[in-house]
Amino acid sequence: MSILNSLFDVVRGWPNENAIDETAEQNSAIGAGSPLIEGDIVKMESDGTWNRATSEDYAAAGSVAALAGLLAAKELFWVVCSGVEDDQYDGLKQGYVGADFTYVPWKVTAIRGHIMFETQRFVAGRAYAPGDAISVDAGLLDRTADFGAGRRQYAEVLSYDSARELLTVTTS
Repeated sequence: MSILNSLFDVVRGWPNENAIDETAEQNSAIGAGSPLIEGDIVKMESDGTWNRATSEDYAAAGSVAALAGLLAAKELFWVVCSGVEDDQYDGLKQGYVGADFTYVPWKVTAIRGHIMFETQRFVAGRAYAPGDAISVDAGLLDRTADFGAGRRQYAEVLSYDSARELLTVTTS
């Protein structure tokens, strides 16, 4: 059973261009109060857990060497397609916390590569238009122009339905 607090759907993936998925635990620092959910943009940490991602700021590199280092170490961003809320009713993924039987989030499934998806997980109040460059801020999509011109682009806007508050993007 899923809990749908916002809309998210993978419209298309291009498996011959590295559209792959991975299942792993979310970072324990995220906690049960603010779990990773569908549409969050995440990165994998060195310990194998996932955390919300933020686009690298190439403009703040300060030197050619620092910029080259940022470009070489470009982090892989993933989009969560099955968040911890999906597993809330699976008894195998629940556990005891203190004296109470409380839901404990364990895993998320995310995909990366060349994909197209629709989401409501973006920074509101922006004038999104087809072709806009999209960066990532604390796991949410945001227009690169509003977030910072030096930020790495993650996706491009295909369409924005303001009535449904639904953003359709494609990654490369």
